[in-house]
Amino acid sequence: TSYYIGVRLVGSEMCIRDSPYIRGETDLDVAYGIGLSHAEDSYDDLVELMPLYRGKSALFNGLKGLETDYLVRLLRVHQNVEKIAKNQLSDRSLKMAQAYADGVNKFARDNPKKVNQKLHPITKEDVIAGSYIQHLFFAGLDRDLAVMSNHVSTSIPTGSNAIAVNGKKSEGESSFLLINSHQPLAGPVGWYELNVKSQSGWSAHGGNFPGSFVVNVGFNKSIGWGATVNKPDVLDIFELTINPNNKDQYWFEDSWKEMRVRKVPIKVKLFGPFSWTFKRKVKESIHGPVMEFDHGTYSLRISSLKNLKFIEEWYRMGKARNYTEFRKAMEIHALPMFNTGYADKGGNIYYVYNAKIPKRNEGYNWNELLAGDKQENIWTDYVPFDSLPQV
Repeated sequence: TSYYIGVRLVGSEMCIRDSPYIRGETDLDVAYGIGLSHAEDSYDDLVELMPLYRGKSALFNGLKGLETDYLVRLLRVHQNVEKIAKNQLSDRSLKMAQAYADGVNKFARDNPKKVNQKLHPITKEDVIAGSYIQHLFFAGLDRDLAVMSNHVSTSIPTGSNAIAVNGKKSEGESSFLLINSHQPLAGPVGWYELNVKSQSGWSAHGGNFPGSFVVNVGFNKSIGWGATVNKPDVLDIFELTINPNNKDQYWFEDSWKEMRVRKVPIKVKLFGPFSWTFKRKVKESIHGPVMEFDHGTYSLRISSLKNLKFIEEWYRMGKARNYTEFRKAMEIHALPMFNTGYADKGGNIYYVYNAKIPKRNEGYNWNELLAGDKQENIWTDYVPFDSLPQV
């Protein structure tokens, strides 16, 4: 095992890495250390998708990046990060996101020949956007896009396990938790194992993804928690009837309604130093983002599109010291999905089928394409956390 140290000095604040431990005076220092450690160990995984998160994949990867760049603009990823995330997230979380980015940038400054300087500096907006996009895809965005485009989808690996046993059923009356999350060991959604400890009370061991500055699954001195993919129905597809005389209008409640239309620039790499910028329309209906295909026009309604508090939720889950604190963290109810298993040193075990599930009107088959001409099938509320299946 190799041991090495990274130090960040801000006044008297310091972060030290003694592999695999990341220690600091404050949680902010630890977030910086996580970013530096990710860059040291998994730089390629960390920055591989940075052009995608910025909506600049085509600038780095040519024409094959066009679709994802268009999708980032269609979903208003950067506008949501700027206008929604910065209002929903605490000042501490925003500063931790920037501290993480600072750690990555520190590695880039110290290792200019090992990095792509065109991708630096990384910002807190990049970090938040990356986590935001990852959660949208975990919640099934790729699956629904495949339905609309009639293409086969490549799903994120499934079949994880989280098994909790309380003291009444164990020898020695101890509670046990098995966390067996089926993710790759490398790549942008491959687990990275880490142990964090701050003098301000954050202490945990577990795993996260490159780009994340929290511990997503793992344990601390008092509790443990695991997450598995549960595939809740948190997205709906609406088929729109388009005005044959105006492609920017759709039939809704007995009249033609105007879509919200924007022209967005997308820059594409051609060859060598040459690139080309063109503008493309992105459209929204009352339901959500609109996608146009030869076989039809569809609008996508996503339950978690405008809720980015999941970053705060993960952080508080990892800092919880007992069931009450853990449950309160999950009641933020921003994570779009994930079965969650829990155990603590007090002998408590807990399971919740967690999901941001829309409250849908009866009378529709929500597993199929929905007609986009009715107000009554547009949901605005969600099943409360207390009503989710749990024990």
